[in-house]
Amino acid sequence: MGSDCRRPTSAALGVFACVVELTLALAAAAGEDLAAARKGCEAGMAADCQQLGLAHLKGRGVRKSMTDAIGYLRKACDGGSAAGCSNLATLYRAGRGVPKDETGAATLSERGCDGGDPFGCMAFAFSLAGKNERPLGSARAIALMARSATLAGQACDAGRVVAGPDGDVSGCSLLGSLYEEGWGVPRDEKRAAALYEKSCSGGDPVGCFFLGRMHRSGSSLPKDVARAAALFERACDPTHDVGCYSLAELGEMYLSGSGVSKDAARAAVLFERACDGGIASACAGLGEMHRSGTGVRKDAARAIALFKRACDGGECRRLGVAQLEQACGGGTATACSTLGDLYRLGSSEKRVPEDGARAATFYGRACDGGDAEGCFDLGDMNRYGSGVPLDGPRGAALAGRGIRLYEEACNGGDAEACYSLGGKYRHGSGVPQDPGRAAALFKQACDGGSVVACEDLERSPK
Repeated sequence: MGSDCRRPTSAALGVFACVVELTLALAAAAGEDLAAARKGCEAGMAADCQQLGLAHLKGRGVRKSMTDAIGYLRKACDGGSAAGCSNLATLYRAGRGVPKDETGAATLSERGCDGGDPFGCMAFAFSLAGKNERPLGSARAIALMARSATLAGQACDAGRVVAGPDGDVSGCSLLGSLYEEGWGVPRDEKRAAALYEKSCSGGDPVGCFFLGRMHRSGSSLPKDVARAAALFERACDPTHDVGCYSLAELGEMYLSGSGVSKDAARAAVLFERACDGGIASACAGLGEMHRSGTGVRKDAARAIALFKRACDGGECRRLGVAQLEQACGGGTATACSTLGDLYRLGSSEKRVPEDGARAATFYGRACDGGDAEGCFDLGDMNRYGSGVPLDGPRGAALAGRGIRLYEEACNGGDAEACYSLGGKYRHGSGVPQDPGRAAALFKQACDGGSVVACEDLERSPK
């Protein structure tokens, strides 16, 4: 490719030069590479179809198109590409561009595994376990993880990469992650670190990122924030989603001056790139910078928009009170609901006193903004006279509104809303108690991808 960024970078090069250099190199090579892949795919070369599918999935070198991505990946899978089957399974599991289909995803993962793709074996093990973590639910799942480790080890020994939907990963990085988690092999963090080091030295950004994370935390390697920063710099890669995580880590380090010279303006640029890449914590960090005017122009509207993106990405509870109040004032219902929780119980960590009246105000704003749990929480306060005057009819009306919001979201395909609604029917909260209806909703949530719903079903009496 003509780029030096995959090799160890000097301090002078830095993350920005790395991103620019790689982007230019990729742009120059993409047209020629994909033209050749298109001809190969038309000639029946499954690996070329797989390459085109991932290119359309990410919009790299071609227009982003889920339809084209799915078509090429399906052609790759049918043509014998194990990675094509595994990557297509990822889309079916998430319902991206196709109806969500856990059963179909498991079948495709099994085909990928049978064809020798370690990601396929891992995904199939997870599907058998019915969880997204600790796939130890059955002897078959354990055996599949062991096969994944064997395949990753073979790829590592041969210096090969494994194609995934988020970018290529070296076999050594994948094997390292299995050792770090203890999946399919005995847990061994030192062995994991050695494998990450090997893959990073070979130019794999994933290995650099995971090794940097170990050095930053100091949990399994000597803590060395300067080394961590250098590794995150090397992990910057616009061809791989791990680059977004590296940018977020670097942003935090430049903002605080941890392991690098403090540079708020640079932190802001890094946070923005990471936020645009889907890292919610980076959106929160950049939002606070715009709220306070640190390293960037003070901009309340921009801060509110960024806090909303952080909340939408599941990071609402990590925001400070001032950030939450600004987001709530800007119409982010989950931020209002989070503030209601803080004032209802009080929080020594965030220095929030217990204040029922303020909690009720924020729950009311959350409910008005369409947050179902905000309606339920305010309803509970009214039904029991907790922090507000006792008002049973209003409490019942608010609970009914919450039920309707959950039903609308569940019917629209929100698996977590189905799970929450099932909990209401299980306990008779806002609706008559109905264990059968609760079980059906948990099943619907599990089929839709809710991990907690699947775990709840496993624990339920048969």
